[in-house]
Amino acid sequence: MKNTLWSVIVALSAFPAGLAATDAIAQNNSVTVVPLTATTRNAGHTAQATLAAQGDQTAITLLVGGVPGEVNAPPHLYAFIYRGTCASHDTKPAYDLNRTVLPDNLPGNGGVLTLSRRAPAILSELRGGGYTVVVRTSPADGNFDIFCGSIRAS
Repeated sequence: MKNTLWSVIVALSAFPAGLAATDAIAQNNSVTVVPLTATTRNAGHTAQATLAAQGDQTAITLLVGGVPGEVNAPPHLYAFIYRGTCASHDTKPAYDLNRTVLPDNLPGNGGVLTLSRRAPAILSELRGGGYTVVVRTSPADGNFDIFCGSIRAS
């Protein structure tokens, strides 16, 4: 799975979902990669968030390498940025990243889901402010966290 995830990351420049991060690299803007740890409800799966500076906003590309088996297809995944850590974060998200909740792609069984989001925050603020990215299932699928990762300076 690890090799599959890195293959997808390398291939992102060919897909619209990866353009924000690719454009940021080409323009020498800041990019931060956040490994997301699966919660016990989603054990065995991997994910990562790539955050790319885009002026006064941050483009976020989430690569999700699996969801729990009980999640309905197509999966509706919610993403948030909270102040705090995975172990202890605020109850209300600092940024709700859910204008859309469907993945950009619907791969076959075992594929990596790609989600493109945008946060109305400057990347340097997110990197220095003790924030955490959380991916959650939909209310219809139990509304539970499946991935979490702390945003840190790279």
